[in-house]
Amino acid sequence: MIGKPGTDYDCQEEAGREREYGNGGAVMLCLNFYNSTNQPITIQLPPGLLFISKSGNVQNGILPARVAIEVPAKERYLALLFLYCVNIDRETSTPGDEFEEQPIVTRHPGMEELYQLLANKKANFEDYPKRRADPNTLNAGICVTSAVNSIAEGKPIREKTLQQIQDLPNK
Repeated sequence: MIGKPGTDYDCQEEAGREREYGNGGAVMLCLNFYNSTNQPITIQLPPGLLFISKSGNVQNGILPARVAIEVPAKERYLALLFLYCVNIDRETSTPGDEFEEQPIVTRHPGMEELYQLLANKKANFEDYPKRRADPNTLNAGICVTSAVNSIAEGKPIREKTLQQIQDLPNK
């Protein structure tokens, strides 16, 4: 990755719909990659990747399902990553917000359960042909948001939400 995660409009516009990854919408970050090799490479972002806001007023963002980003050979590649919030009482990210350069991976027990539930499910924009424009991504986003919120509040995932996650299409 080149530089730090970004939140500016230009970055979001340049990434465009074809380079949207993850799901959620409370935290959106542009990640800038460069592949100096002669072959495409695939960057794997693990479940539990947590981006920490530099402000106590802006939400931290978590990636509950693995994301694979293919970076073409000899190219700079901007990816727009959509994340779920883990701080409901904070504001969503907006252009100009800053995040720590180095994300962490959380192994919170409640989140670990969610990672396992989503491991073989179509939960991200890139899992669907129309990406964010696909109505199935909305359904995935709603149930995963509910699960993340429950866990962030120290509660178990609700039975209804568990069923909705189980009903998501398999990869």
